[in-house]
Amino acid sequence: MPETHTPLFRADCIGATIAHVDVFPTHITYGQKLGRDITVTADMIASVEKREHEFGYIILSTKSRRRIICTVSKDRAGALYTAIRSMSTS
Repeated sequence: MPETHTPLFRADCIGATIAHVDVFPTHITYGQKLGRDITVTADMIASVEKREHEFGYIILSTKSRRRIICTVSKDRAGALYTAIRSMSTS
């Protein structure tokens, strides 16, 4: 099993709230530009969506109905989406 303190995938976010996202084997950490980081464990994930327009948008919904939107460059959206989906289904 991979180490839980080493991210499997990291992406810088473009939006106003989330600065970066780290995908670990057991959880995801969203680093906020202001405020505390948000940690979402695999069992809290309800769904993950990917939308691509001018930028890539990864929308994670939790079982408690919280939505976290991470805006990334369009070329990173597919890799981030795949990393979150593979982490949440394992």
